[in-house]
Amino acid sequence: MLSQTAAKAAFLANRPLPFHFTPLYHLLQRPVQALAPSTDSIAIPPHWSSTFLSNESLSKVRTFLNADKSFTTEFTPRAGVEGPKAHSHGGFLATILDETMGSACWYNGLPVLAANLMVRYRKSVPLDGEYIATAKIDRLETRRAMVSAKIMRGETVYCEATGVFVRVPIELLQQQPDMARMVEIVTSLKAGRSMHDLIEMDKQNRRSWAPPEIEKSRAAEASDSWQELATRGQKLVGDFLVLAGDIVGGWVKGR
Repeated sequence: MLSQTAAKAAFLANRPLPFHFTPLYHLLQRPVQALAPSTDSIAIPPHWSSTFLSNESLSKVRTFLNADKSFTTEFTPRAGVEGPKAHSHGGFLATILDETMGSACWYNGLPVLAANLMVRYRKSVPLDGEYIATAKIDRLETRRAMVSAKIMRGETVYCEATGVFVRVPIELLQQQPDMARMVEIVTSLKAGRSMHDLIEMDKQNRRSWAPPEIEKSRAAEASDSWQELATRGQKLVGDFLVLAGDIVGGWVKGR
């Protein structure tokens, strides 16, 4: 490493300093705290995601809404998202950042669509490692949300991103069938329900839901039960008519 005396001499001689003596180098070397989910973070149910990120053959993903309103995606990239040898494709990393930034808006009651996304790739991301992407809303305007995000592992920052997300009228999204779940979440949050309430309601709905084959079996059983009940009813009516005929016949003979 260049000594302080040599650095001073280089400066006086109007020569450029080596990179490790520049202010930018020392700025980049400052430790950055990993924004991992805390005990107050709310785990988002995996089936709420309709994107390819829910495909575990590509990446193992878990998402969280944090107490400070930021949003975190924990992910492990698999071989299916390989770009450079044994490393994650840049497009996959951009998608992770995009989804995390959008979720930071949606899960805080702001329906948005991405209008602009700028990604800075600082380090290659090896496959099969565990990484954390965290996003937060930096500023809200009437029609736009300014959001930032980063991908980290420990104190190492691999990617950073900033994005502009345009707020979309909920009435427009209600016309899109594939947006039904997110529209329900946003409208429920605006109505005053908490994420804990929504997750509990989802659990109850899933407990009462059954796969199609089970529903078909239940329907068949119900059909069998109704058929049995109808048969018993017909027999009962027949027996009653026979009994009534005997009574009427006896009464006529008695006269």
